[in-house]
Amino acid sequence: MLGINKVVFKGAYVNDGIVSLQKTIKNERETTNPHLTHGQFIIDHSAVSRICEDHGIPYPQRSGPDVQVLLVKDSEVKAKGKMYLRGPNSESIPWVEKWVKAFTDISGVCTVLLVEVDTPQAAAVPADMPPANVKVAGIIHQVTEENVIADVHQLYRLVVHNLKSKTVCQRRKSHTNRQKFHCAGKVLILTDPSSVSPGYRDLKGKSEDPEIRNLADTIWLYVCGIAPFLAKYKEDGLKGEFPELLLGASGWNVFAISCNACVELHLDTKDGLWSIIVWIHGGKGLIEGGAFCLPGFNVRFIPGTLTMAIINARDYVHGTAPHKIPCGSTARRWGSSFFLRVGDLMHLMELKEGLDAKGTSFEKYQKEVDERVRKKTGWRNRQMQKTVAAERKLIMSAGRKLMANRGYKPQLGQ
Repeated sequence: MLGINKVVFKGAYVNDGIVSLQKTIKNERETTNPHLTHGQFIIDHSAVSRICEDHGIPYPQRSGPDVQVLLVKDSEVKAKGKMYLRGPNSESIPWVEKWVKAFTDISGVCTVLLVEVDTPQAAAVPADMPPANVKVAGIIHQVTEENVIADVHQLYRLVVHNLKSKTVCQRRKSHTNRQKFHCAGKVLILTDPSSVSPGYRDLKGKSEDPEIRNLADTIWLYVCGIAPFLAKYKEDGLKGEFPELLLGASGWNVFAISCNACVELHLDTKDGLWSIIVWIHGGKGLIEGGAFCLPGFNVRFIPGTLTMAIINARDYVHGTAPHKIPCGSTARRWGSSFFLRVGDLMHLMELKEGLDAKGTSFEKYQKEVDERVRKKTGWRNRQMQKTVAAERKLIMSAGRKLMANRGYKPQLGQ
């Protein structure tokens, strides 16, 4: 079964941030869009409108972008997705070109991804669960409002032009082939024995950057308008506490961005239920390929001028296929993500609770730790770091007990 697209989009022509999707590259012919291998597209306007209304999604407006719904059985999506991973730990494997060609193209179309769960007991966000056990698994959204595009592009330019000062560069080993990713966020890396502040020191400092905060707030406000259940997810998850441990007013604690990156198919098993991916472009010229793929749904798309994906990246396999920048093209595709690293947030909650009980704060305690470590050299410095790490563990344990005693149980992974 086909959705709105009858042919495949194979690339994108970029001109100063504006993208024109390309059905042909060079002199080749158009390619017919492959049919779905499972599930069904719903494209009738009244049916789509009714389904979206049932899920609290403000789609579609007749004057807005094309909208379609893809409905698939949840068990099929997860089983199909894991076929592209390896072993009991669902490890990523290198891309195979024929995979992308087999997926149905949904480029340029707003697509609501729905899954039908097998039993009423299956885990789901209550706001996403209307009758018939159907829940939202993702929304692929094409931003068309010119003022929003201009504002978001400007915010990203401010960050991209100052990546070195606003982010920390990391080369991730898993599913990214050690490509550069630039990050900011409030995380607690337990392997850093001297860190007690909200996050690994450099990452935390970047997360307080006003332009990073403004970007996170702007994206959060916009996507909550598309998917109102996100605000409820944040409220239910944190239960009104610890908002200072997130990026600005958003529901995330980590921001990551990369340029022209290929990301192997994977699951983000350590993240919260919802992640947001935003693509913007720069330069001028052609980008061939580079589709974002959701193999469990048998779909893929080339990002447009401002494409956003609101997806359950923890449960559904996803990744970005390889691309090619032809000679003479200066086009760049920036892929960014906002997500909730659940373990880090829980650690920070416990640490803050424990420090509050001691009558101190992250910042004060960090200064104390820095001074203690600074005064030691050689093996004594290493020993002091071990002492600090042991003390931090006890503070977190005390914080965890205090949270339990007052009945605070955040629902971050649901």
